[in-house]
Amino acid sequence: MKKLILLSVFIFGIFSAAKATDEIDNLKVQRSGTQLIISWDDIDEVEFDGYALQWGDSLVGIGADKGYRLPLLGKNTTSHHIRGVDFRRDTYYYFRVYTYREMDNEIWLENGSKALKWKEGYGNDPETGEIAITDPARSTSSSSNNNSSSNEVRLGTPSVYAYDHFINVRWSRAYKLSPSELDGFVVQVSTDGDFLDDDETAEIFTDKNDRMARMKGLEAEKLYYVRIGYFKGSKSASNARGWSSKKSVRTIRNFPRDGRTAASRNLMRVEEKSHGPQEDFGAYTPPESEKISTTKRKSSPKKTRRTRRSAWSGYTPTRRTATKNTATRSTVIGTVNSKTEIENRIKKLQREISSLQSELQRLQNELKKQQ
Repeated sequence: MKKLILLSVFIFGIFSAAKATDEIDNLKVQRSGTQLIISWDDIDEVEFDGYALQWGDSLVGIGADKGYRLPLLGKNTTSHHIRGVDFRRDTYYYFRVYTYREMDNEIWLENGSKALKWKEGYGNDPETGEIAITDPARSTSSSSNNNSSSNEVRLGTPSVYAYDHFINVRWSRAYKLSPSELDGFVVQVSTDGDFLDDDETAEIFTDKNDRMARMKGLEAEKLYYVRIGYFKGSKSASNARGWSSKKSVRTIRNFPRDGRTAASRNLMRVEEKSHGPQEDFGAYTPPESEKISTTKRKSSPKKTRRTRRSAWSGYTPTRRTATKNTATRSTVIGTVNSKTEIENRIKKLQREISSLQSELQRLQNELKKQQ
């Protein structure tokens, strides 16, 4: 009997340890006033730095390869409050919690719980349910250089921005690979869609923390193919693996670097901005007239205002000036120079005012008679 009890305790301990390292359990969502409280069971015997949360109104954004919600929580935290007013009633929401580890300044989500499907109605208890989520498996092979391995992790297709004589390439983090499985990335640019012609293919080798690169020296209005892989060990195309799908881009027409047009100035700003590691394809070298100039562009001379021609050829319009207004005013009030002239002018104006008042009185009387 004693042996049976010890065996049961031993088996229970094994299952408890396995459960602790498997996933986070007992994920719950409760409303408290204007807030929602997300809670879960703590896990033991698992090496991690803290917890990370996901939630949304679709399962599309739920998974270890998707983004997480800030803030990141400490490893002793088992609950978190969020704004309840952001969640509509009679709408399904999905919640999930992970442990995370920070490696090489990046956050890696692990040990994800089951997704909690949650909906709050009007006056009824919330509807809940669990959904199992299968996260993308990470590569477990770090020493094999076989490019045709069936377990090989393939990178996502990069984003490529084409200009006249250069392209900018961007790519996302290789979330399926741990930092120890790669030393960097290699960007391959070629005019050959199969990347077999060495004379028409060039590579850019970057650090594993880089997310962008630039290939210069391309020909304008020409088709190029771009793909990205990763390497472990020596920097060579033969050592690269995990190639992404190729992306085809065509460079735009040539723009002179003279800054005379808006398109030319925008292109110069993009070219001057740093965009990670750079390599030269070698097919094109800009002449001196097209190289970026650091001198200030001369401003164009100001255009003189042209006067409008009159339909009558015998008339030439003149610009209005303040002298005309002064002359007009002088004709109305006269030129005043001496005291005598001022007095005479005052008397004349008084007579005119008296005459106007008499005329005003006469008109008012006539109006009263007609009424």
